Amino acid sequence: MSNTILVLIIFLVFIALAVVVYIMLKKVEKKKITKNKKAKFDDKPRLKLSLPFLTEKQTKFLAVFQNSLPSEYVAFPKIVMKSLVKPNGGLVVYNEIENEVLDIVVFLKSKMQPVLVVDLIDLSFSEKTLTKLNEFVLKSLKSLNLPVLELTLDHDYEKIELLNLFLDKMDPVSIAALKKTK
Repeated sequence: MSNTILVLIIFLVFIALAVVVYIMLKKVEKKKITKNKKAKFDDKPRLKLSLPFLTEKQTKFLAVFQNSLPSEYVAFPKIVMKSLVKPNGGLVVYNEIENEVLDIVVFLKSKMQPVLVVDLIDLSFSEKTLTKLNEFVLKSLKSLNLPVLELTLDHDYEKIELLNLFLDKMDPVSIAALKKTK
């Protein structure tokens, strides 16, 4: 009988502790929500443009690269990974890559489907944003069958050179399908 009472008391203490912890967690969560609600959006937000959006070398490269692409493709700079991918199961990899910025992404215009990522490497800068893509991003792009074209901005590229590099990275079946539609 005394063992039963002891087990019952331990069980009730455990339930009481669980309820107290639950209530405390709810209060903390509620504080976070009300804290954000108190923030006011005034008439004059204190913001400024982040300029330059692209470096001079990147801007020059993008202009030549865009002109070298076949007309069925369009290139956009500074695409954030979370705008291209969504989680498919676990969030570990997604959380690691979601805010990574891709230098240039080439899309098939008709479907606005990404077909290639260009990683621009500018050795004159040591900033993280201007260096190579990290390992998780590269593995993720590979798993999505998105080829990565790594280019060093150490010289001015010609249109034909960029077109050849683009075509070399592209899937031959995709290129053949485009030729059929013409």
